[in-house]
Amino acid sequence: MRNDCILLSPKVKFLGLTLIVIGVIFSIFVSDDASWLKCKIPAFVSENLDGTKFFSMIEANLGFTISGILLISGGLLMAFSREKIEDEFVNHLRLKAFQYAVIINYCALFLCYLFVWNISFITVMLINLFSTLFLFIIIFQILLFKNKKCWIDEE
Repeated sequence: MRNDCILLSPKVKFLGLTLIVIGVIFSIFVSDDASWLKCKIPAFVSENLDGTKFFSMIEANLGFTISGILLISGGLLMAFSREKIEDEFVNHLRLKAFQYAVIINYCALFLCYLFVWNISFITVMLINLFSTLFLFIIIFQILLFKNKKCWIDEE
């Protein structure tokens, strides 16, 4: 059977989940004022009271960056790892989960455009960076769980 999906080994899923858990814990317990995370880093574009600077060194707290990298890399590892039994039906569930995730995400974003304003909207956009990926993972796992009976009955 030919499978055109580019997927990783099923063993990678546990690593992805571990990175997500560490990322969530890190983002909850590490504050923005943690001095041990402040350092000078290169920035392509930075804005401050002096205006916009290009290709400069800035002092920044890496807490949000580390959390984001852990969450995104963990989410990608989970989302793109094969199941132990990977067939056309699982690919169909994967596509269905992706479609649901995109629709739900953009419906929520549409509502946020209508009802969330000012600085709170920046928070919405930050959440939006991760929401499609994590909605996909959650919906895909729910669909797999709900359809597990199909595989048990066939065997």
